Amino acid sequence: MTKLVIAEKPMLARDIARAICGRSVSETERLPISGNGYTVVSCAGHLLSLKEPHELDPQWKKWDLANLPIAPKTWEKKITPGKEKYVELIKEQLEKCESVIHAGDPDDEGQLIVDEVLEYLHYAGEVERVYVNDNIEQNIKAAFESLIDNKLCKNISAAAESRALADFCFGINESRLASCRLHQKLHIGRVKTPTLGLIVKRDKEIKNHVGQKYYAIYAQALVDGRTQVEFEYTQNTQERIAEKEQANAIACILQGQTYGFETVLSDKYTQPPLPYNLTTLMADMSKEHKLGAQQTQNATQTLRDAHHAITYNRTDCQYLKTEHFEQAPMVTKVVQENLKVEFSLDLQHKTRAFNDEYVDAHHAIIPQEIRLDLSVLTEIERKVYQAIAKRYLMQFMPAKHEIEHKSVIELEGGSIKRIEKRLVEPGYSVIEDTAKQEEERACLEEGKHTAYIQEVRVEERTTKPPKPYTEGTLISDMSRISRYVEDKRISELLKKKDEGKKGEHGGIGTTATRAAIIEELKRQNYIEERGGKLRSTELGQRFYEMIPPEIAKADTTATWWLIQQEVEAGRVDKTAVMEAVIKVFNAHKESAYLGVVLPGSEKKVLGVCPICGKDVYLNRRGTGCYCSGAVFEKDEAGNLKNSGCQFSVTSWCKKQFSESQLRRLLEGKKVHSKGFISKKGTRFEGDVQLTQDGKIKLCV
Repeated sequence: MTKLVIAEKPMLARDIARAICGRSVSETERLPISGNGYTVVSCAGHLLSLKEPHELDPQWKKWDLANLPIAPKTWEKKITPGKEKYVELIKEQLEKCESVIHAGDPDDEGQLIVDEVLEYLHYAGEVERVYVNDNIEQNIKAAFESLIDNKLCKNISAAAESRALADFCFGINESRLASCRLHQKLHIGRVKTPTLGLIVKRDKEIKNHVGQKYYAIYAQALVDGRTQVEFEYTQNTQERIAEKEQANAIACILQGQTYGFETVLSDKYTQPPLPYNLTTLMADMSKEHKLGAQQTQNATQTLRDAHHAITYNRTDCQYLKTEHFEQAPMVTKVVQENLKVEFSLDLQHKTRAFNDEYVDAHHAIIPQEIRLDLSVLTEIERKVYQAIAKRYLMQFMPAKHEIEHKSVIELEGGSIKRIEKRLVEPGYSVIEDTAKQEEERACLEEGKHTAYIQEVRVEERTTKPPKPYTEGTLISDMSRISRYVEDKRISELLKKKDEGKKGEHGGIGTTATRAAIIEELKRQNYIEERGGKLRSTELGQRFYEMIPPEIAKADTTATWWLIQQEVEAGRVDKTAVMEAVIKVFNAHKESAYLGVVLPGSEKKVLGVCPICGKDVYLNRRGTGCYCSGAVFEKDEAGNLKNSGCQFSVTSWCKKQFSESQLRRLLEGKKVHSKGFISKKGTRFEGDVQLTQDGKIKLCV
């Protein structure tokens, strides 16, 4: 009997087998792999998925308002098509094993992926949990020396499942409700909706922005009779000067005056930025290299899986454990060799990044002790690796030290001031691009001075609209959606739950799903990318405006997130979030999406009905037409019946007509076409025409 290790993916399974099975394992060796008392198998992401509504109840196959809301008490799962072999293999091994070691990725989804398979296969034996944050053999071995009882992780799995249930339930009910009311297939998602809202609202702010004029005042001064410097005027209220007359009056007061002032020096230290989590990495790669969020995420996955070059990539944490500090001498040496650089590192210097208290199941993304030829990487992979590696090396460098020279001349109602910074020690910033370093201005010495105001300049300026979103700034705002939550109580709760993460401040979505959400909004033509900027389309704007406000805003999804935390704490059942979703749905079921027309859904008039003379519309598929005089009503059995004009054209002799052909038929013209099929199955061609009673006939 052996212990069965179930990894989340085949590549990780082979890495684990290489570390614990006591023998060499090739990159392509088939699973299961056994040795040293272990047998290693794997999932391939989620092997199970929630059943579609019609698989639970046949009546739910029809998209009908009468069937809503769809909310079964128990939502059964099925094997995801194409993944049957993984489930069968795990089932075979479960029947032979002594116990199980759960080796899903160290996040809530990784916890659920393995847990749900064990539950589906009714496994009741002992299960231990291992957290594998990287693929280095020695670290995997160390992880297997720190196993915990998987029962302690039960609520983490339940929280992930509660989110999946809520998202599926939300999408099915809201999408069907909107589609039935608007007569076109639409997809509405719990996280997609407020994300789209961020972009739509930003675009509105830009479009509706009216520039406000204001005035800035600069005073050129001769200090101590020898040094030319410039001061800037600031009102005590910190408000901008909106009136030109006021600005000119202040300028007149300053002109030609002599003032005494003091320059005060103070030390300013800037600590190295924390190592990356996936959100901050995607934001920086977008800003620095114009990379899409999905491009960055894909690159991290390859760097982790194929090259073993970085640790677990889908983390929301920016902190490291003490053990990483202890491993630094070996890791930093290899990383610098990979980058072909040599910085002066202080391996005894322990920055704020090393804090066991802030690290739970996973830690920040850092490079591994792996020799890597950067030339084998793609350009994107190379840029991502370099960013991760440099951010890690910064943790062993001192703070950037500057001395601030602050000179202030107090006036009635305001002050003129000058602040200069003098670099003393660049510290970690030497790793950054030197082109970004600011030029140092002339600094006034500490002590008392006199300034003679030689000239005063008034500059007219105009307020600028907010900048359009990039993928990086959108990802950042998704991670701190709490700033847009209108309910202050919920906003504070969201911020509180992310205390210490330094990259998450009450967000929506997860680090692993945000990039995919943006890509899906693009695919559905709700947003588009123009010159590296994300803009909402007309469809996206109209679509967002029609969505009930309670699900369009971040407030409700934030409330649901808080319920999910209650699930993780074990205080409520995993169906609690889904129940909250249904409660909100029922509140707007009767009123939502009425009287709304989306771009592309406007009815296109093709001509006049030969029977009643009313307009004839092109159908949604563009392959037929029907009279606007049709009146559809449900009979007692719930089936739609037309009690109005019966005219319609769908096809004739199994041949559909194009839009232009339909127009010609309605004009009374003959239409020649090929591809007709007789009742006997014979193909033929010919001219057809529309009769006065709305029938199509073959012209002889």
